[in-house]
Amino acid sequence: MREKAPEDHAVFFFDGIDHATNKKIAVSFNNFMRKHHWGKSCANILTTPFFCDSEVSPGIQISDVVAYCINQRYVGRRGYIEGYFKMFRDLSFTYQDPDEGYNMLGFQLIPPEEAAMAPPEEFEDH
Repeated sequence: MREKAPEDHAVFFFDGIDHATNKKIAVSFNNFMRKHHWGKSCANILTTPFFCDSEVSPGIQISDVVAYCINQRYVGRRGYIEGYFKMFRDLSFTYQDPDEGYNMLGFQLIPPEEAAMAPPEEFEDH
């Protein structure tokens, strides 16, 4: 990121819990970014995180669900999560430009006609 867009900065958003907990997380994150050698090496990340309520922010809700599915899969609790994990993985992409040594990770947009579809039959029981 630093080479391709040196003027851009990444921002961390956390799902807000309560004021006291949010403050502890913010202080810990800020200390990591300013005092730890790994944090200090991240010049293009804002050192102050932002908090929002996932109950009213659809983007944060989606991030929570995806993070939960990924975490559950990698700690060995696959079960019905595996189907959702595979759907999320199929939406991810990696763009690589070998000439410039540039990689970009992200998610594909879901076409509107697919977004309106019902979940696959294998998920209807859950």
